[in-house]
Amino acid sequence: MSQAFLGNDGTLRMWFRDEIRNALLCAYTTCTALSEASPSPESTDFRRGFVSALVAIGVNFGIAPLPFDDQERRMLPAAVLAIAAQAQASED
Repeated sequence: MSQAFLGNDGTLRMWFRDEIRNALLCAYTTCTALSEASPSPESTDFRRGFVSALVAIGVNFGIAPLPFDDQERRMLPAAVLAIAAQAQASED
């Protein structure tokens, strides 16, 4: 077994998809709340990159994309949306 799966005390480290999804949702919710509190071109650019990174992390773990509204979908690069759609299809 790879050392990457073992904690410092030798116990198995394991995360479940729902735990990872919840962590991504928490980060997404915080980012959304902060960027809506001070809307600016810079915060919109930051949010675009941050949400794209969250989608990429979720796809890495086989998690379907976050529940975006239409405005957020328009913010994301087409490549990110295509990858997320593939992840959604494989999860269904």
